[in-house]
Formats: sequence, C-alpha cells, structure tokens
Amino acid sequence: MEISLIYGFSSNELLNCRCNNLDDLINQINYNLEIFLEFNYYSLINSNNEIYNSYEDTEYFNNFIDNNETIKIIKLSNDLISIYDLIKAKKSYYDIYDLIKQQKSYDYINNELHNNEIKYYKIISKYDCYALEYASENLKNNYDIVMVAVTDHGGSLIYASEDLQNNYDIVMAAVTNFRYALEYASEDLQNNYDIVMAAVTSYGNSLKYASEDLQNNYDIVMAAMTNNANALEYVSKDLQNNYDIVMTAVTNNGYALGFASKDLKNNYDIVMTAVSNSGYALIYASEDLQNNYDIVMAAVTNYGGSLEYATNLKNNYDIVITAVTKYGRSLEYASEDLQNNYDIVMAAMTNNANALEYVSKDLKNNYDIVITVVTKYGRSLEYASEDLQNNYDIVMAAITNYGYALKYASEDLQNNYDIVIAAITNNANALEYVSKDLQNNYDIVMTAVTNYGYALKYASEDLQNNYDIVIAAITNNANALEYVSKDLQNNYDIVMTAVTNNGKSLKYASKDLQNNYDIVIAAITNNANALEYASKDLQINEYIFITAMNCCNIDMY
Repeated sequence: MEISLIYGFSSNELLNCRCNNLDDLINQINYNLEIFLEFNYYSLINSNNEIYNSYEDTEYFNNFIDNNETIKIIKLSNDLISIYDLIKAKKSYYDIYDLIKQQKSYDYINNELHNNEIKYYKIISKYDCYALEYASENLKNNYDIVMVAVTDHGGSLIYASEDLQNNYDIVMAAVTNFRYALEYASEDLQNNYDIVMAAVTSYGNSLKYASEDLQNNYDIVMAAMTNNANALEYVSKDLQNNYDIVMTAVTNNGYALGFASKDLKNNYDIVMTAVSNSGYALIYASEDLQNNYDIVMAAVTNYGGSLEYATNLKNNYDIVITAVTKYGRSLEYASEDLQNNYDIVMAAMTNNANALEYVSKDLKNNYDIVITVVTKYGRSLEYASEDLQNNYDIVMAAITNYGYALKYASEDLQNNYDIVIAAITNNANALEYVSKDLQNNYDIVMTAVTNYGYALKYASEDLQNNYDIVIAAITNNANALEYVSKDLQNNYDIVMTAVTNNGKSLKYASKDLQNNYDIVIAAITNNANALEYASKDLQINEYIFITAMNCCNIDMY
C-alpha cells in the first residue's frame, strides 16, 4: 500500500514524497530533514512539551471516515503528533494509512532533533527571529547561539539567560539591532553609557529603559532627542526644563512640547517652534500663549484644527478664516457669530463639505450654501435644514452625488419616483430608505437588484417572492439568495442559478435542495467549501466528497 505524504514549502508550491513503506518514508524525511525542520520547527521544538490538537473533524467528515473503506484518513496518536503537525501546519490535505502509526518515525525525528540541537537551531533561527524562545535552557545560555539570535533580531534577548542578558557584547548586538532590546538588558547594562548611547542612537524611545542616572545625562538625552523627540517623555525632570534639550525636541517634533516643563510651555520661542512644526501642539502651550495672536496664527496655519485650543481668539476673523481654509471642520470651534458669517462658512465648505454640521441654523437653510455643498458631497444633506431636505433640487443634487443621502431626505421625497431612481442608480443600497410603497415597485426594485443583488434585502416581501426580481438579484450576487422568500429558496432553477455563480450560496437553499444531488454537485464544483452546507446524507456520499476534494486539487489516493 502506498503512502502519500504532502506538505507545503510555500503557498505556491508543494513537495510530494511518495513512499512504498515506512522505511522509505523515514529515508525521505532524513534526506530532506534540514528543509523539513526549516519550515516546520514549531511542532518539533515543542514536541516534548505540548500536544497540539488543532484539527477537529466535523461530523460529516467523521461519518465519511466511518462509512467508507475506500479512503482511510487516520487521526494520528499523540506519539505521532509532531509529524501530524508538520503536515497540518501547511494546510494541506493528505492520506496516511495504518502503516505510519508505528512510533518508529516519531522517535527517529525526535532523536535526530535532540542529537543535533545546535545544528538545527541555527537552521530554524534563520526562519524565525524568536526561535530562541523554544530552545532548551542550555541553548539560551550558549553564547554562540544567543549571539546568532540577537544579531538576527535583537528582541530575542528576552529569551536569553540572565547571565547573557548581562553580557556586554550580547546586549550591544541586541540594542544595535532592535529598538526595544534595552528593556531586556540587565540593570547594570541599562546603566552602561556605551550600551545606552548605542540604544538611543538607534531608537530614541529606548531611553525609557535606561537607568535614572542616564535619563539625566545630557549627551545621552540629546542623542535620544535627535533620534526621536518623543523620548522627552522619559527624560529627567531637570532636563525636561533644559532649554536646549526641549528646543531640540520640539524642532524635530512639535508634539514633544507635551513633555516639557511648565516653565518651557510658557516660553514664546519654544512654543512658537513647536506650533510651527505641529500646530496641534498648541494644546500643550500655557493659557497665556494659547491667547497670543502670533502663536495661534502660526498654529492654525500649520493645522486648522488647533483653533480648538485658542482661548480667546475664536471670534477673530483672521484667525478663523485661516483655520477653516486649512481645515474646514475647524468651523466647529469658531464663535457663533463667525459660524453665521457667509464668507467664513463658504471658506469652510470649500475645504470640507461636512463642515455644514457646524454652520448656524440660518445658513443651514441658505439655498446657495447648501446646494454648493451637497453637489460636492451629497452626504452633507444630513446637516441641511428640514426645509431644504424637502427641496427637490437640493435632494436631487445630493443623491446624484451620493445615493445613500436619500436617508436624509424628507419622507415625501423618499416616496418620489424620480428621486428614488436617481438614488438607487448611484447606490442600490439606498433602497433601504425608500418608502414602503416604492420598495414594492417592480421597476424600482429591478433597477436596484440589477445594480447590486444584495439590495433585495430591502425589497417588499411580495417582490422577494417575484421570480424575475430574484433571478436578477442572484445573477448579480448569488448570496442574495439569503433574502429570497422561503418558496423561492426551494425553487430548483433559482437555487441552481445561485450555486452555479457561488457555490457557498447553498447555505441559503431550502433543506430539500441542500439534499438535492445535482444542486450540491453544482455548488461544490464552483466552491468545494460548499460541502459544509449540503445535507448530512450528501456530505458522506463518497462521490460528492471526492468531487469536492478534486476541486481543491487534492490527491486522495
């Protein structure tokens, strides 16, 4: 009897080993052992510590095994779990006969692994930077092994022994390679100038893990700021009040102002540099400087939304016009007077139509403003006045741009044939917001489901039971079968059309048609996974099962 063992090397390639007996299988494994380990090391390294039971047979699969002698798929014993995982890990199907159940093959691989532990660790470490996690305690304390690991990925230092976490060369290799490695160094080396300097030069925020002494070291801190200004968070209080340190930080990243001392948050030069770099940094400035015209103008010029943090300048025309021109939605933070200013509002709308949300009630009822906005961005109809949500021209402009804006139209216009046709032509799902009468209109619904079959969900019950409507829907999207009437979910032609387009739509067929041989064959021919939705009787039908497997290009023999 032939054993067929299939396991994957990549998503695009399978290696097929065909053996006539167990000895041939072991020879094949021996021949390809290094490659075998490279791609499947997790199970091997953990084989003595944990049993994986990741494959659970479904009921139909169990029934198939129990009722068919032609194909025997054996769940391997715990002794063979590592081989089982090697095959399963690559998501490949396979058939293994009783012959392979002998423990000999497991012992062979297990012994081979432990007899050549260092050799195979070096192999597998090339394929996963954290392989050291699964190494023995001896390997975690082996200088050469750990050096290989941290050189490949400094984060592996977390799994090294305490002795090697205190080894200068090991830690230096780690912090040079990985930004967070300093966290795993010993306290002694977290206080070592050279180690910490190397770490913060590579990644400034690693200053977080330096000793308090070095967080107060000017040179170390300046190096950190130069690399990542947000490292100012981890600087000593003394140096957070150092002008040069903070100026370096906010020059690189204005947001770093948030970690400066209270005194420096009130320093004009520091704050001006910060907000010119990142306008949002105005949030961290002192109240005095949040009320400084020049500071605020610099901030809103960089980022209009920083208007939110201008204390007493939200009614200043120049400040607000600059802000909304940069970021329309900053109109939210303008004074009520300026939210009612035509020029301010038009500048905001030009930048971001959604700013209509923050316009005064009077201007939300201004035809010129609203028509300008909804023509560009239909969804902003949501913020128009009720009067304009009932205006034919306004609503037509909105739904022509964004069909779903029908949601915000008046009930009268949701019942207007021309408006509705325009909306569903743009977005078929707008049928959800159509009046009940028009959800029962044949032409309306046919237009919707022809554009997007799933829109059938919003059709009336009568039209969900209309053969022509349903055929149009499932031709566009077979899964629309979910919203078909019970009667038509039991219609052979309807369901055959659906499963031919998408086999998994079998899920929504009637129980009777899930038990129909022709329907199921058509479904699994399109998508083998549709077998999940077939009746239990057909799930254990040998020909249907083999057809499904063949559709997955799986060799069952």
